[in-house]
Amino acid sequence: MPAQPTTPTPASPARGYHYTDPRLVHTAQPWAYWSGRYMSLRDKFLNEILQPENLNTVLTADSERNKLAAAAAAKPKPSTSSNTGLTASSTTSHLPARPSALDPTPAMITAANLTDDDMRDLRIFMHLEGVCTTDDARDSLYDFQAAYARSQKKEWLLPRGGAMDPKGKGKGWVGRMFSGGKDGAKKSGGSGSR
Repeated sequence: MPAQPTTPTPASPARGYHYTDPRLVHTAQPWAYWSGRYMSLRDKFLNEILQPENLNTVLTADSERNKLAAAAAAKPKPSTSSNTGLTASSTTSHLPARPSALDPTPAMITAANLTDDDMRDLRIFMHLEGVCTTDDARDSLYDFQAAYARSQKKEWLLPRGGAMDPKGKGKGWVGRMFSGGKDGAKKSGGSGSR
């Protein structure tokens, strides 16, 4: 029996993507699409706190934080050069600092990663970038991410090369030139948002 011809499916053999996987994004998408994916992941990551092991970690971290704060409040204040009569160069201020009683414990770090909104936003955008299989998909995500960062006034959340002021308003001509605003974006062929 002759072999049946197979229809090739678009995929990136180098990365092994399956074109039919609904989690992956192969084409540019509108902001409404990215907004839905963002909210879905936000809900998923918020619900992670309610898993028993994570909830226990958050409660343990809170307890440890309270104990450390109480211990720090009970400690006598160290003397400073102003009340000892010694010059600053005579004191031990130049020595490396010892670990503080307020240094976060592993449970406190994990709890912060679970409960911090800024860390959650960063995690969401990292995940969304990971599901983009093409430059077109990534570019549309970066446009959404930049708009989201600007609306929330979170400059650190901008995609690489993004600016809080996308058109260079309030900048001189040198600022617009380096930020990709006006003619700079047209010449480079980019949107200036990355």
